[in-house]
Amino acid sequence: MKIPAATINALVQRIIPPPKYQIDKLVPTASVAPEAQLTRLIVIERGHDRDDTLPAEDALKTLMANCEDAFGFPPYSYIEEFLQGLNGGNLKFAERAIVESALATVDARVLGSSTMDWFQKLPPLGSVSRV
Repeated sequence: MKIPAATINALVQRIIPPPKYQIDKLVPTASVAPEAQLTRLIVIERGHDRDDTLPAEDALKTLMANCEDAFGFPPYSYIEEFLQGLNGGNLKFAERAIVESALATVDARVLGSSTMDWFQKLPPLGSVSRV
């Protein structure tokens, strides 16, 4: 029938919705807060070891490229222009402005690993001192 996999997936999920779990069901020790403040961005990458400051413009470019990559499967490219122009405005520009605003006061870093051991390196980087 040459129906894209994403379409079949969407139709099946209309009939049988995928299970949705709250984080505290999956990780019983997790706390759930009504809101949070973004204080740090850590971009992880494979291939080589590094821990560097990520300038705000580079952080923005990285996040926007990751968004593009996430939607790079058919049939998205065929409906992208329609989706980006909903409500008479370009949602791509609105999304970029929101992300840029969120990153304005955030410390951004890039953490590279040749062994993918981020789980050991992230906790110390994620801790935030409160004043």
